[in-house]
Amino acid sequence: MPQPYESALEQYGDYQSIIAVYLQEYLSWLDQGRTARMLYDPYGETTFSQEDAQELLMFRLFALSQQGQRQVRLWEEEIQKRVEQTTCFLPLEYLCRSLEIPNEGKLLLVTALLGCTQPGFGRVFGMFHQAPQPPFLSMHDALTLFYGQNLAQLRQAQRSYLPLVFDYDPKLPELDRVTLSLNKRILDFLLGDGILKEFSWGKPFSVLDPLPEQYGRRQELEFLCRAVQSGTAMQIVLQGEPGSGRSFLVKHACRKCRKNVLFVSWEQFCKLPQQEGKKQLLRELRLQQALCCFTGMEVCSDLPRLEEVEQEIFPVAPVIFFTSESPLTLPTQFVQHSFHLGDGDFACSLGLWSASGFPLDPQADPAQLAGKYQLTPGQICRVLQSCENQCRLQGKAFLSQGEIERACMDLAGDCMGDRAVRLNTGYTMEDLILPPEEKQQIQEGMDHLRYRHVVYDQWGFQNKLSYGGGLSMLFEGPPGTGKTMAASIVGNELGLSVFKVDISKMMSKYIGETEKSLGEVFDIAAKNNAVLFFDETDALFGKRSDIKDSHDKYANIETSYLLQKMEEFQGVVIMTTNLLSNIDQAFLRRISYIIHFPFPDASQRLQLWKSVFPKQARLDETPDYPFLAETFEMTGAMIKNSAVSAAFLAAAQHRGVTMKDLLYAIQKQFSKHGKTINAKELGPYGMLIR
Repeated sequence: MPQPYESALEQYGDYQSIIAVYLQEYLSWLDQGRTARMLYDPYGETTFSQEDAQELLMFRLFALSQQGQRQVRLWEEEIQKRVEQTTCFLPLEYLCRSLEIPNEGKLLLVTALLGCTQPGFGRVFGMFHQAPQPPFLSMHDALTLFYGQNLAQLRQAQRSYLPLVFDYDPKLPELDRVTLSLNKRILDFLLGDGILKEFSWGKPFSVLDPLPEQYGRRQELEFLCRAVQSGTAMQIVLQGEPGSGRSFLVKHACRKCRKNVLFVSWEQFCKLPQQEGKKQLLRELRLQQALCCFTGMEVCSDLPRLEEVEQEIFPVAPVIFFTSESPLTLPTQFVQHSFHLGDGDFACSLGLWSASGFPLDPQADPAQLAGKYQLTPGQICRVLQSCENQCRLQGKAFLSQGEIERACMDLAGDCMGDRAVRLNTGYTMEDLILPPEEKQQIQEGMDHLRYRHVVYDQWGFQNKLSYGGGLSMLFEGPPGTGKTMAASIVGNELGLSVFKVDISKMMSKYIGETEKSLGEVFDIAAKNNAVLFFDETDALFGKRSDIKDSHDKYANIETSYLLQKMEEFQGVVIMTTNLLSNIDQAFLRRISYIIHFPFPDASQRLQLWKSVFPKQARLDETPDYPFLAETFEMTGAMIKNSAVSAAFLAAAQHRGVTMKDLLYAIQKQFSKHGKTINAKELGPYGMLIR
C-alpha cells in the first residue's frame, strides 16, 4: 500500500527521479549528435554501428529508451497512487489542474523547479547543446525533451499555459534563444506560498473569508447568483457611490455560489504593460479559481484594452463584474446588466441598525432610524462604529438613539459649501411659543418622517404614491414670529442638519443656471440627509405668470423644475413666506403641512418674555413681564432683540439688567419700525424714559 505524501517536497523528490532519467538519456542523445562514432544505450540494451548512428542523426528525434520508459512509468504510477492517498495540499497537482497543464507540461514545470532549487540540475542544464546559462532550460530543449519535437504541440502550449508559468520573450523566433525562467509567483506557490495573493492592482476575496450578513437587496443578490451559476458570458455593472454595498453584494453572490472573486483596480491595472497585465490577471484568475470584478471603472477610458482583456477572461470567468460611481459604457458585443445601488432599502438599513455590535438603548428604535436616515450601508456601519468607540471610551453600557442621531448629523459636515449656511441652535419644542394647534401641526410633520417606514414600507402606501415620499412644510406668517427658529427645532428634534439656502446664489440670469444650482442643492441634501430651509421663498416659489416675453417663459420653467425636484426629494424641505397668497398654487397642493405663525397675543408674549433670559443672565431686578406683554405688541424676534440689547447695556456698566434697560431697548426696537413710544404709554414706568 503506497504511503500518502506528508508534504509537497516528498512529491518533488519522486519527480526528481523521473527527471533524472530524462536528463541522463537526453545527455546521451546529445552526445550522439556531437560525435559520429559508435554509441551505446546507457542501459546496455542496444549497440549502434557507425552507419546506424549516422542514420539516427538524420532524424534527431529524442525518445526514452524502453528501460527508461519502464522506469518513468513505474515512478508515475507510484506518484499517482500516493497522490490519491494524500490529504495534505499538493501545490503541483493544484497548479496543473487549475491551469490545465498536461503531463508533458508538468514534467517541464518540475524540471524548471528543480533547476531553481537543486544546484546539480542547474549544472546539468549547462551541459546541453546551445543551452543558456544555468539554471534555465531553453524552449528548444523543452521541445526536444518533453514534446517529442512536435512543434504544433509546443505552439499550443505557448498559447495556453506556458506564458502563465514561465517568463520569456515570445518575440524571439529561435527556440534555442528563448530562456524559460520560472515565474516568481509560480515558484513561490510551488514552494508553499498561498493560493490567494494580494497585488498592487488586485485584492482577492475567498469564500472562507469572514463576511457580515447581507440585509435587503434580495432580488439583486438572486440575479447575481443565477448569472454566476449559468456560466453565460455576461457583464454586470453595479453603479453607486462609495459605501453603497457594490463590492459587498458581489462577495455575497460569489460566496453563495462557492466562488472566489478577485477585485481588480482598473486604474492600477492599466499601469501594467498591456501584455504583462493581461498575463498576470489570467494567471491569478485561474490559480485562485476566481471571478473578476473591476473596480473604479468611472476612470475607464481605454475601452479597446478592456475589450481585449475581456476576450481573454470570459473563457476562464464567464461573469465579469464592474463597480462604478457613475454610469458606465462598456463594449457592446457581450450581454450586459446594470444595477444602481443608492441608499440601502428599508430592509437593508433596518438589518444594519439592528445588528449593532454594541447593545442599543431599549428606547432606541432601529426601524425609526432606518426610515428617517437615507444612508448607504457603508455610512451606517461607520456611524455605528464611531458611536461604539465613543461609548466604550465613556464606559457606557448602551448606545442611545441621541448619540446615533448626532453622529448622523455630523456626516453632513459643511456639505453645501457657500450654497447654504448650517443652522446650529439648541432650541427645543418647549422654546417655541405658538398656539397649541400650530405646535401640534409641527409635531405631526415630524412624525411624518419618524414613521414613514410604517406607512410607506409596512402598510404599502409607497405603491399608491405618484411622486416622492418626502416631507415639505411651509411656515407662513409675519416676520419675527419664529419661523426660522421652528425650522432649526425641527432639525434638532429629528436629528437632521438644517441648511438655510442662500437664494441669491440660486438665482441666475443665464438660462438653465438656476435649475442647475437647484438640482445640485437637492442632490447634495439627499446624499447627506440634510433639511433644506428656504427663507422668504416668494422669489423661488412665486406664482407663475402668463407668458408675455422670454423672461416670463424661463421664469415659469424654473418654477416647474423646482416643483419637480421637490416631488422627487425624499428628505425634508422647510419654506417660509410672509404672505401665503404669493405662493404658486401648484406648490401649495404638494406641500405636506402649511402652518400659520400668528402675531403673538398678550399671553404668548408673556411666555416669550419669561423665557427670553438664560438662567445665567444677571438681573438686578425682576422685570415686570405682565406689563411688558400687555403694553407692547411685539413679535418673538423683537422681544429677543430687546433682551439682548438690554443685556449689553447692563454689561457695559458692570451691573445686571434693569427694567429701565429693557424699556430703553424696546424703544429702540420700535424706532426701527418708525414708531415712537412716549412716556404716557409707559404708565408707572414713564419716568424711566425721557
